[in-house]
Amino acid sequence: MALNALLIGPTRATTPTITAVPSATAISVGDTVTVTVNIADASLVYAWQVRIVFGTYLGGSELQVNTVTEGLWLKSQAPYGTLFIKRIFQDQGYMDVACTAKGLFDGASGS
Repeated sequence: MALNALLIGPTRATTPTITAVPSATAISVGDTVTVTVNIADASLVYAWQVRIVFGTYLGGSELQVNTVTEGLWLKSQAPYGTLFIKRIFQDQGYMDVACTAKGLFDGASGS
């Protein structure tokens, strides 16, 4: 599994850390795996986007994505709520997930 991420907000001296947990795991047919994307040491983030690559085998995906849900980090700090977007490209073996705050505010900070 690969993870690409983009944060939108003002430049700062320290770059936040973005991780996927677990970053890789061995599974068997029928197993369910939950992957959580975490951010640490963020400052003034207004929007984020990640691409999660879960691989393909002989032209079809090795995994079936069942559910993608928005976490609370940005949503809990955005006073006017968020817009959460997910696009799953099952046959190509990846998904794009993005979230942006609605309205104006300084941005989310923390982990």
